[in-house]
This record gives sequence, structure tokens and C-alpha cells, in this order.
Amino acid sequence: MPDPASKAVFLSYASQDAEAAKRICEALRAGGVEVWLDQSELVGGDAWDQKIRGQVASCTLFVPVVSAATQARREGYFRLEWKLADERTHLMAEGTPFLLPVVIDDTKDREALVPKSFLGVQWTRLPGGETTPAFVTRVQKLLGGPSAPTATAAPEVPTAAGFAPAARTGLPHWVGIALGVVVLALIGFLVMRPGAKDAVPVAKSVAEMKPSPVAVPVDKSIAVLPFENLSDDKDNTAFFSDGMHEDILTNLANIPQLRVVSRTSVMQYRDTKKPIPQIARELGVAYINHALRLAPDNLEIIRLLGVYAYYGYRDYPRAAAQLEKVIRLQPNNADAIFSLGGVQRRQGRWLESLTNMRRALELDPRNPRFMFDIANSLIAGRRWNEAMALSRKLVEADSSDGLGNGLSYLALIEFLATGSTKQGDDWLARQTQAQLGSPQIMAWRKIWAVNKGDYAEWKRLDEIQPFGGRSGSPAQEVAAAATIFAAHGDMAGAAATMLAAHGDMAGAATRLGGSLAEVRAELLVQPSNAKLWAALSQMEALLGQNGAALRDAQKAIELLPESVDAVLGTVFTANLATVYAWIGDKDRAIAEITRLLGIPTFNPGDTVNLRINVHTLRVDPAFAPLRGDPRFEALLNDPKNNAPLF
Repeated sequence: MPDPASKAVFLSYASQDAEAAKRICEALRAGGVEVWLDQSELVGGDAWDQKIRGQVASCTLFVPVVSAATQARREGYFRLEWKLADERTHLMAEGTPFLLPVVIDDTKDREALVPKSFLGVQWTRLPGGETTPAFVTRVQKLLGGPSAPTATAAPEVPTAAGFAPAARTGLPHWVGIALGVVVLALIGFLVMRPGAKDAVPVAKSVAEMKPSPVAVPVDKSIAVLPFENLSDDKDNTAFFSDGMHEDILTNLANIPQLRVVSRTSVMQYRDTKKPIPQIARELGVAYINHALRLAPDNLEIIRLLGVYAYYGYRDYPRAAAQLEKVIRLQPNNADAIFSLGGVQRRQGRWLESLTNMRRALELDPRNPRFMFDIANSLIAGRRWNEAMALSRKLVEADSSDGLGNGLSYLALIEFLATGSTKQGDDWLARQTQAQLGSPQIMAWRKIWAVNKGDYAEWKRLDEIQPFGGRSGSPAQEVAAAATIFAAHGDMAGAAATMLAAHGDMAGAATRLGGSLAEVRAELLVQPSNAKLWAALSQMEALLGQNGAALRDAQKAIELLPESVDAVLGTVFTANLATVYAWIGDKDRAIAEITRLLGIPTFNPGDTVNLRINVHTLRVDPAFAPLRGDPRFEALLNDPKNNAPLF
């Protein structure tokens, strides 16, 4: 049995990866690290088995080599080694460094067939087993041995697959708090940008990049890189990201012990493709990737990790666990409570969600965002009186009478509840001529024309402003439509649907133009974007491509089913219903609508299209082929289909 005091590394690998494992082993041994690398798997036997078990039980670091070979092999002795290592972590204190996964090819950590504990730690990429000095130095430090004299490992951050805290460092608490400000700003921007709730971003962590040797940086130094502006309206929102960046730099500069790289120096990296370790080397700083590692017990960082898991990865169980941890320690943290309500809503736990959202509003009673989101839940549950009462409070909180405030929202709720357009008409009548001609309100007027069933007015407005309220080119509007999936009647797909609903099939095909090809091209870049598949299916159905439309509508549901996201999932099943309608399968269309009328539904960021509501179903052009069918009309006239759901 090896001596436990030797601080050895156990290297576990599939036999197909033996050469790569040898390269890693040789590099570590050259750095003075003891490595246990067994090459006698074919020999087997009880003695050999006991030896391996003993090594896994006594090594200081366990390094599993992950690759396409391990992915392909569902059985193998290396999997027993991995299981033994995983079981050992259950006996360790949280944060104890033990697992150090290494990927030797392009296998994604989020897709890797590994024990769950492997996903909660930092991963390193060593293509082909080519080992860098930075990795050797990191292993040396984790073992508590001497560091290499000329190189140091670049800081790392948790990968997209796991948010578990890394081992504590000896840095002061204030550094973690300062870096927490950076995390707050980054995630705040992710959450506040248009469409952020619905996006499914693909993160690339530092651990996924090939590390490179870096010079020893100055201690307690930080660089805050420029933020990428992900808004569709870049011209009008660039000031937001730049202003946030400058504010963070200013606040960090007030910490006397911290050296902060100036804005002038970091701005050159605005659109850079350089790896983070290289940027760290060029700027000579120690920290750019990583507040969690420095302050794992900071409640704000824990909350933000929950928000990140929620919005960034749809990992609702993990998001809920992080937020509940914060709430246990801070029972009056309104932001954490409200975010937990949002997570529960995505899980289909509507009553629990509403309870927590209301509790947050009690703690922060003038918060317009809380009011607006709670109103959305009440609309989904068809609790009309409560939704209208809350919307009136929203008017009091925001009396600017601008687009999207409580007044226009109150008009929408009245329409959804009763079918009346009076409040919307009154709201439009109060706008000035200049306001009525603005791109945003022009878009809203077109939506309102749809609600009123006024095709002539919609067409008149459409001739003035064919595309949406972003005043962009047709190509830009198509891109926006692909991103938010026909959120308004003035986007290419929805506008074409409007024309087709009124018998202008030639006009619909012309309106689509090159949209079909553009969405298909975008799908080559984003093959897992359910909204793109749904948008494509809608266009294909209008063009009579029935088989493709049905296939692509079902693909959207497979990518984001209601069981995964109770909010967005219904958008895609509603889209399937419209596809059924347009390809002539009325039986399935009506069956799907009947089911959807029995569960809470709403479309985030939308104001009319694809809301499964008896009043929108009467006017939404997407359901035009069903009008006049006695079964469809009976659904719309049945009082229970507009009664509260929870």
C-alpha cells in the first residue's frame, strides 16, 4: 500500500487514452510530483484490484482523464475508479481539493458521462495530454509542494456545469466582496438585457481554454474587461454597458489595497478573442477568473449563482438550492425571495411561486419589476381582478405614461379578461402625434389593430412601418424575430401570418422573402435554439411545406418541453397547435388548444401572439384556419375557459 503521506496523484484513464495519460504523467513527474499510473489493466486479479482501490483511497489528488473514448465506453475499470473517487468525496469537508478532471479533446464538460461530483469542480483542458507548466504548478500547489520558479497557474473559474466552491485561498475577505461587485454587474447585465430570460447562452469557461504559462502577476491586482453589449438596440444601450463598466472600475479603485488596471488599458480588449490567461499575462494582473473561489460564503455571491443557474442554464433545482440557502440566512432578502418565485414558476409550481413573489413585494412594495412579473403570473392563472388591481398600483409607481408602463399593461389585461379594447383606445387617444408616430408606439398600434380585428388599420400602419419598433433593416428585424420568436405582429413571420389569414398568400410569401433561408442559416450556428425551430416551422407552414413544418415544430418542443420550462414550454406547444391548424390537421390543433386552455400559459415579452386566451384566439391570425369550426367556437364560448386556474 502506498504511503498516504506521499501526496500522490492518481491518474485514471481509459486504455485508449494511454498515450495521452503517459504525457500527463511524465510532465507531472518532471515537476517532482508523484503519480500513480497503472498500466496493467489487462492483468487484473484480486491483488491488482485491491492495489487500485487502495491507491484511490489514499491519493491526495484524483485526476480523471475525460475524452471521447470515455464517453464511448459505458463500462470499464476506469469507471469503477471514478465511482470510488466519487464515494470518497462524500467523506470530505466541502471545498477540499481532491478531484481535478482533465479533458484531452473537445468533449464538453456539460455533456460528459461522469459522476456528479466531477461536475462541481474546475476542469482543465490539455489537448492530447500536452501538459502546460501552469497545470503542473497548479498540481504542485494543490499538493502543498514547492511551486515552479518561473511560472504560475492562471486563475480559474467554475465551469458552466458546476458552481461548487473551490478551495479557499488566503486572500482577505474584502477582495471577495470587491470581485462580487464584478459578478453582480455581469449577471445583472445578463438578466436586464432584452430577451435575457428566454435566451439559452452557451458559456465558455477558462477551464475550456488551453492554458498558457504566465509571468507571476502582482498580488491583489484586478482587471475588469469591457462588457459585451448583447442588446438588440446597441446604439441606444451602449451607454449602459460602458457606464456600468466605468462605475465598477471607480468603486474598485476606492479600495486602497487593490491595484486596478485603468479603463484605457482594458478597453483594447472590448472585442478580443484572446484567452483570459493571455490577457492576465499581458496586463500583469492576478484576477479577472472569480469571486466564488475567494468568498464562497458571501451571500450575495451565492444569490447570484442561483440567478446565473436560473437564467443562464435553466438549472432550476440548483438555482432553487442556492436561493433557499440565502433566504435561510437572510429571510428578508426580497431579491432572493423573488428570484426563487421565478424559479418555481418555471417548474410549474404556480401557487408556491406566487406566494414567494408576493412576499418579496411586501418587503419591497414599490418595486415595478416585482409588480409587473406578479401581474404576469396572475394573467397566466386568469386571476383577472387581482391582475388589474396590481396593474393600477404599477401605474402609481410609474406615471410616465410611456410604452410598456402600467397604463398600457392595464389595457392589455382588460382585453385578456373581457375582450374589451376601451382602455387601450383611451390610452392611445392620450398620446401626442409625435408619440403616435414613434417606432415603438407604431408597433403597439399595429398590435392593437390585431386585437380589434381591424385588418385595414393594421395594413395601413404596416405600409408605413413594415417591420418592428427597432427601426432596423429587414435583415436586422428577421434576426430580432429569430431571437424572440415572432413576439409582435409586425415581425416577418407574424406579419406574413396576418396577410395569409386574410387570404393574401402571395403577399405572405413575399413578406417572408429571405427569412426562411436566414433562420435556417442561423440554426447552423444555434442548433439548440428552440425559438428558431419554432419560427422556422411557422414560416414553413405558411409556405405549404407541411412535413418540414410539423417536424420543426416538434423539434422545438423536444428542445424545451413544458416539463423542463412550464413558462416557455407552452409557447412551443401553442406554436405546434398553429402548425397543425395551417397544415389542415384541425383535430390535433383543437385538441392541443383544449389542453392548453386548462393550464397556466403566458409568453414572456409578448403582448398578444400565442397567448392561449379565449379573446386572443378570436383575433390572433395564427389561429385563423380554425375559425368557424364549431368545436373551436365552443371552446371560446365556454366560461370555464376564462375562469381562474389556481
